[in-house]
Amino acid sequence: MHGNSEQLMIAVCKSNALLYTLAAPYSHPQNLSGAALSSTRISLTWLPPPTHLINGILRYYYILITDPAGANVHNSLLDGDLLDLLVDGLHPYYTYNCSVTAVTVGDGPSSVLQIQTMQDGKL
Repeated sequence: MHGNSEQLMIAVCKSNALLYTLAAPYSHPQNLSGAALSSTRISLTWLPPPTHLINGILRYYYILITDPAGANVHNSLLDGDLLDLLVDGLHPYYTYNCSVTAVTVGDGPSSVLQIQTMQDGKL
């Protein structure tokens, strides 16, 4: 999506040049969990990748939710400080595939899970 190419950054500190290689995170967001809150609403929560595996500044999280047929239902970019998301407007009793990806200069690996919305309660 955003590319995985490494970028080179040179920082100058008191006339000494320091060389850093910035890359996509080497690890996925940790402890991804989710819950159905109703027949049309789910919640997702996660923790950042381990600090030593982020590789730079965590710019944002890319969240993708697809329906059972694989169609894109929701996608968003959330600020790197945010660690949860509520999604409304889903179908009752569907199983959704949810992925969360940390992004620095490129996309890291994704954490994935499935969440099934509740039944509607109508007979």
